[in-house]
Amino acid sequence: MGEAMRLRGVALVLILFAAAMFPLLDSGQALAHALQRLPPAHLPAGGSHPIEHLHRRLDRSSSWSTIASQNWAGYDATGGGFTSVTASWVEPPIQASYSTDTYAGFWVGLDGDGSSPVEQTGTMAYGHNGSVSYYAWYETYPNPPISIPMTVSPGDEMTGTVTSGGTGSFTLTLVDDTTHHTFTTTQTNGVTAPFSAEVIAEAPTSSTSGTVFPLADFGSVSFTNCAFNGRPISTFAYNQIDMVSADNVNEAATSTLGTDGASFSVTSYPASDTTPPVTVASGYDGAWHNSAVQVTLTATDNAGGSGVKSITYSIDGGAPTTVDTAATQVTIGAPADHSNDGVHTLSFYSTDNDGNQETAKPVTVKIDTTPSTVSASGASDGAWLNHAATITLNAADTPGASGVASIGYTLDGVNHTVAGASTQVVLPASPNATHTLTYQATDLAGNVSADQSLSVHIDTVGPTTAVKPASGHKGNAIALKCRVSDNLSPRATSVTLTIRNSHKKVVKTLKLGTEKVSAWYAVKWTPKAKGTYRYTVYAKDLAGNKQAKAGSAKITVK
Repeated sequence: MGEAMRLRGVALVLILFAAAMFPLLDSGQALAHALQRLPPAHLPAGGSHPIEHLHRRLDRSSSWSTIASQNWAGYDATGGGFTSVTASWVEPPIQASYSTDTYAGFWVGLDGDGSSPVEQTGTMAYGHNGSVSYYAWYETYPNPPISIPMTVSPGDEMTGTVTSGGTGSFTLTLVDDTTHHTFTTTQTNGVTAPFSAEVIAEAPTSSTSGTVFPLADFGSVSFTNCAFNGRPISTFAYNQIDMVSADNVNEAATSTLGTDGASFSVTSYPASDTTPPVTVASGYDGAWHNSAVQVTLTATDNAGGSGVKSITYSIDGGAPTTVDTAATQVTIGAPADHSNDGVHTLSFYSTDNDGNQETAKPVTVKIDTTPSTVSASGASDGAWLNHAATITLNAADTPGASGVASIGYTLDGVNHTVAGASTQVVLPASPNATHTLTYQATDLAGNVSADQSLSVHIDTVGPTTAVKPASGHKGNAIALKCRVSDNLSPRATSVTLTIRNSHKKVVKTLKLGTEKVSAWYAVKWTPKAKGTYRYTVYAKDLAGNKQAKAGSAKITVK
């Protein structure tokens, strides 16, 4: 590309963009449209690769030497007499940076080393803002560089050939052997005796400042079937060219020729960031949660690094999600149907713009939306007892869930909270009362079970009975009036009326069963003989207490 790169630094990039935007236009139209419509921010300031950037570094033999260049790497031969050059290469993928635009060109050509004109064809890769474009082109300086309407992709095997007609015309052919797309053109620039032949990997340079544009990291590119004038490179007094920076740091190294004398590789060593970014997670803890947890992932690159490109995360080993950002939020849901309950692992790492990837790190998020269960034993709801009672409350959580934190209960309007999964509540015997116990359990995630309750009646005092004197005639029914009273029970059980004669012998027993308390009721008895009788009423309350005092009265039968 020699002197012609004074145009190609700008014009080639313009043309390459034009090819992508206007593939059906001829070269003049493409260039015109590119100049009018491409945003200047995408373009470098002019470029060239003047021969003064080449300087001899080491003579290794009388037949070949190693040359250091700030923008070329590969092989060339000088001295005139060159009529053709050809080579094949596999288009390498380049690593695009967000921090700067980068370039990598691969081509074959005549002239350019020790001569102003050039006749070249090849490919160019351009990295801009994290994306990469690949183009094909040819140039016969002083004619302008032209974009070739050919799609180039990484991995495509390319073959370039330039042949001099000896009359100032050149045939330039570029073949994509992968897609079987061939481009051939014949151009004239007046050069009848090309001075040099080259097979080169290149970084363009500025024609105004002489600064080399950043070389893209292309890894390694292999050139094969390389020939000058139809013969292997090794048959010529060739130059092996390495690319170095202005401060003599290797940027691209050229291998020695293969045993066939017609193959070699070029490996790029761009100055790059080798330190991965660091990602920290916040918004999570080791506790259990019954609502969604939002974890914030924040990535930071090292000072002077290429900057964070993306954060990648996955939940419980699922498909990874990558977001092109330096901070993102990940929500671990807590749906009401309990479908996401459990211990979740959020794994994450970040990658910088130079491809450095952090080692994945995990954090744990615990979700539990299912309340514990709690049961009571020691007394049933509605029970009547004549002694103090101990109610045992036992709580249990779902296996693998957060676990029971505490049991809360309210006894007769007084609230209590007891840590743990079990507790005992004593219902006192005195004073006699109906005790209401309401209880629930709280787990470590804060879920509270629905309130449950039971009522227990404790009555330790027996009922009292009362009767009224009665009289009547033999053979006729006599109404015997009775009443049972109790301090708490609304009913009396086992109510029994016993009638004895004057000799205290039981003549009749009437079992009345259960009766309401505090109400007088009449029981009919028909005596069979005259005389004096006494009847007594016995009863129990619902708690099983026998009467504290049995009522007794006289019956007179005439």
